[in-house]
Amino acid sequence: MTYELGAKAPKYQRIADELRRDIRDGTYPAGERLPAETALLDRFRAQFPTLSLPTLRQAIGLLRSEGLIGSRHGVGTFVTTSHRLQRRSRKRYGRVRADWQLLTSHLDHEILFAGHTTVPAHISDTGAFSPGEEVIARQRLLRDKDTGRPEELGVSYVPLAIGAGSYLEQTDVAPQALFLCVEELSGRRYAYARDQWTVRAAGPDESDLLSLASQDRMHEQPETIAHYRPHVSVAYINAAGPAQPIVSALQSARPGPVTTALGSASVLTFHRDNRIYEWTAATRLPID
Repeated sequence: MTYELGAKAPKYQRIADELRRDIRDGTYPAGERLPAETALLDRFRAQFPTLSLPTLRQAIGLLRSEGLIGSRHGVGTFVTTSHRLQRRSRKRYGRVRADWQLLTSHLDHEILFAGHTTVPAHISDTGAFSPGEEVIARQRLLRDKDTGRPEELGVSYVPLAIGAGSYLEQTDVAPQALFLCVEELSGRRYAYARDQWTVRAAGPDESDLLSLASQDRMHEQPETIAHYRPHVSVAYINAAGPAQPIVSALQSARPGPVTTALGSASVLTFHRDNRIYEWTAATRLPID
């Protein structure tokens, strides 16, 4: 699937997506030469019979701009040994600023809720709001225009100082991307944005709205530590040199039971950005 349009994306984006997956899953490991253009044409013409060489080169150029591959004059195109993080949002937000459309204008938008609420703890933990602050929330459900299949469920939070008394408190679909609405209402222009991704199971209401299969659902939200089954893992730094001594040391460790008094336990969300690892407390559960 492409970053934005899925099966509706242009050919070159879909080809780039497949090659990107090949690189990430090791089909083309770091340092290996990519197949020649003629071989790639033969491969992808099975999927796109009218594929042209310029379109293929556009896909290769996209991967080159992301730092995934590099060309050696007279030799060929190779997978790079270190992949820099591409800031895809620059082009995406720039396009929306130019045409004044929604970020996901290819999907049908429905606003499920618009109004005042208390900011959730996991949002205030980012530092954008104070704990317990009253904000404007806009919950949206996005569907595929052709099939009606749910594609995205999200909530945006806007400070009262910016959105109070405005059309953001109405359940009508905003006339433009939300960040443009905020710029319009505040009289200020965005300078930068930061994304943080976490993964969790969907709650019952979210599962129903997204039509998720039963195995993807979290049927019961944990209320106490007794209802939560934690996953425990051991991590170590893969420093220079053989890893076997470290593995052997971990395998031979037989720690005895430790008794300690705890009043609560935290459920953590894990975030990885390139080589930076971050853990954030998603919720705190009381221990009975």
